[in-house]
Amino acid sequence: MSLVKVSVENVASNDKILHEIDTGKTLEENIDDIRRIFQLPASMYGLKLVSTNDGKTLHTYISADNFGEIKDGYFLKLVYSLGLLSNRIFDHIDDDFKEKSFQDLYELSVDPEFIKEIVKTEKHHVVMDVFTNRDLSEKEATACLIAIVHLFQKLYITDINQKFLDKIIAITKTAKNHELTKFALSVIHKILCHRDPTFAKWKEETIHQITISDFMVFIKNKGAAELQYGAILVINALIRCCKGEKRHQFIKEIDKRSFRETVYENIIARGNVDKNMAHELYLYQTHLLRSRVQQIKIRRDFALLSQTGRTYLGNPN
Repeated sequence: MSLVKVSVENVASNDKILHEIDTGKTLEENIDDIRRIFQLPASMYGLKLVSTNDGKTLHTYISADNFGEIKDGYFLKLVYSLGLLSNRIFDHIDDDFKEKSFQDLYELSVDPEFIKEIVKTEKHHVVMDVFTNRDLSEKEATACLIAIVHLFQKLYITDINQKFLDKIIAITKTAKNHELTKFALSVIHKILCHRDPTFAKWKEETIHQITISDFMVFIKNKGAAELQYGAILVINALIRCCKGEKRHQFIKEIDKRSFRETVYENIIARGNVDKNMAHELYLYQTHLLRSRVQQIKIRRDFALLSQTGRTYLGNPN
């Protein structure tokens, strides 16, 4: 028997107890032990890790995969299980109680264990369908997109359709909600970076539909660093995806004085950018540098060719 001493809170009453988790038992057996202590009826409960013993706040569900990572001093919470909450969300996502469903979806979609749960029950297809085919409020669309971004991150989305892509791109062009736009930019980035050959046509379609100028409004928004980051992230991904004339066209656009000044004045000159933004700015400036080097090489080669031609014409021998 291996015991781990933790603090556990009851979701129903907020009562707290000190409890010894028996790591020799299964997660389900430990949850059942805690349920009995709180005198709760046999139902569907789960455990959430609220914070670690060093004060780090997490609020993530505990699963069989991470159960063994619990240590002395952790703060846990007995909550309704992911299965119960998932059923509640998708049973009511189209009826009069859908507001609660979207609220739960919004809150739970950042939890990797919730993403695993909806994939296991194939409810992720419902999220994609609801986002693609329903007329949603910005709040509802945001809840769906948070889940979709995390589904992309774990490679659970294996294909999309034209209507989905059109809706994502339309959000980046028209939405006023910063959070919704941020996640739409993230989805575009996931599409452009997806390695599955199925996404080749969607990359081409994305490149066809968006322009560098579409992102100027985000870069100019000094009060929304996440949108600035999302814009630079997508621009770099666009350039990486393109070849030939289209790539040259994109680089030419970011090398325009107006664009360079916008990036400098609104992002670089502000300073104190985080590590992720610093990396993307480095890639952006690398694209510019390579373009300048190529231009210098072309001018040099042209000058040499011209000089060779003049020498040849002046010396018929």
